[in-house]
Amino acid sequence: DQIPGCKELRRLADIALHARAEISALMKLLIDAGLVTGDEVFGQVATEYEALAQELAAAFKFEIHDEGLVPLE
Repeated sequence: DQIPGCKELRRLADIALHARAEISALMKLLIDAGLVTGDEVFGQVATEYEALAQELAAAFKFEIHDEGLVPLE
């Protein structure tokens, strides 16, 4: 915690992990209940991820490549 921002970074990581756990639990319940299939969930997550990635890349002036985000020249 001596490094500036370290405590905040740990808190952010904790929030992200909790969100992932909650989403995973909800998806498992929906799949187990037969309300959606794993393929439907995967497809929708991929679609949402792509849309959000494009939005963030445009906002921060990056391009999306297989290697990750690359700053626009």
